[in-house]
Amino acid sequence: MLIIAYILSLIGLTYFAATIKKPFQLLHGKKSKLSDKRKWILHGFGYLHIAFALYPCVHQWGPQVGIAIWVGIIHVAGFSLVPILTYRPNWFCYLWKLCLAGQQVTAATKT
Repeated sequence: MLIIAYILSLIGLTYFAATIKKPFQLLHGKKSKLSDKRKWILHGFGYLHIAFALYPCVHQWGPQVGIAIWVGIIHVAGFSLVPILTYRPNWFCYLWKLCLAGQQVTAATKT
């Protein structure tokens, strides 16, 4: 359950990172611009994945301990994503391929 929560948190934070200028250009090319509509869709998917990561924690450890572990897992996922963005940006592209739903929706809403 801990690994499921970690993966969901990592994917959720990947959606958030994809809205930052440099990672967005890494994924979509130097000339691409991020519209407000696409940004909010990506943020929505990020919030959704992070919220879904709460369920395995609460299911495994109960609400009091589960929420504390969930917050810790979000921090660990964030600390994992920062070095990937800094030192291995091509790994971020591979991680983005895991985020298939976001790719499909943002491709459909290109403006």
